Amino acid sequence: VIDATYVYFSSISGDIVGSVAKTGGVVKTLASAPAVHVAKRVRVNATHVYWANDDFGPGTVSRCPITGCTGSPTVLANPEDPTGLALDSAHVTWADSNSFVIKRKPLDGGPEALVASPSARPLAVATDPPFTFWIEDFTGSVYRTEPADGGSVFIGVSGTAGRVITTDKEYVYWGAAQDFGDPGHIARALRAGGPSELVGEAHGEPRGIFVDDQRVYWAAWATAADGGVVSGGVYSCDKAGCSVGSTDVATNVDHPSGVAVDDAAIYFGTKTGVMKVAR
Repeated sequence: VIDATYVYFSSISGDIVGSVAKTGGVVKTLASAPAVHVAKRVRVNATHVYWANDDFGPGTVSRCPITGCTGSPTVLANPEDPTGLALDSAHVTWADSNSFVIKRKPLDGGPEALVASPSARPLAVATDPPFTFWIEDFTGSVYRTEPADGGSVFIGVSGTAGRVITTDKEYVYWGAAQDFGDPGHIARALRAGGPSELVGEAHGEPRGIFVDDQRVYWAAWATAADGGVVSGGVYSCDKAGCSVGSTDVATNVDHPSGVAVDDAAIYFGTKTGVMKVAR
C-alpha cells in the first residue's frame, strides 16, 4: 500500500513490515519478528500502519506508527487466521478465515464487534462504510453486509477460489481462480448485487487488485499441476472490461503480490523486492 511519500509492505520470509520512499532508497523496518510473522496483509492511514499475521493459531492484527514502532506494536486482536484486512476512517476490519467470521474494532482500540458470519471461508475483505464486502475461498462468492437488518446481500460469484476484492462507488471488483492451470479471471458486479460481469482473464491466480477512476489493475501468477509457479505478471484494463485484452504492466515477474497505483507509477511486491513501473 502507499501514501503520498512511501510504499508500505510486508516481507513473509523476512518477517518485517517496512517502508521505502516511492523514489527508492533504504528500507525502514517498522516492525519485525516476533511481532511480525507471516504478515500477508498491510494497510495504512495518515498515522499508523496495520498488519495481519496469518499464522493458524492464533494470528494477530497489530499496528504501530508509520514512523516505526518504539517498542512492541499494539496488538488489537487475536483472530485465528486473519487472511483479510481493511481500514476505513473509524475501524480496522479483518476476515478470520478459519473461524468463518468477519470482525472489526475501532482504530485506537476498544471492543470487537461481529460484522458477519459467512457460510464459507472469507479470504479477503473491503470496507466502504456502512458496508463491508468479502469474497469466499472455495466458492468464489462475493457478499456485502446489510446494516439495516444485520444480514448479508449476495453480490456475485465466479470461479471456485476467491482471492482478492476491492470496490469503487458503483461496483465490486474481485479476482478468482479455479484449479491448477486455470487462467483465473477478474470480475465485477454492482454493489447492490446483480449479474456478474467478466472484466478479463487474470493470467493466473490473482494476488492483488486496485481500481482507480478508469482502470483496474491486478497481480497474478500461474501455477503448474505440481504446484510450481509458471509465470507471473501485473496487468490492467478498462474497468468495463478487457475488450481487446489486458495491458501488460510487467511480465516475467517472480511471485507478484499486491498492487497500488498513484498518478505517477504502479507499485507491486515480488519475491525479491518492491518494484514500480511508470504509469
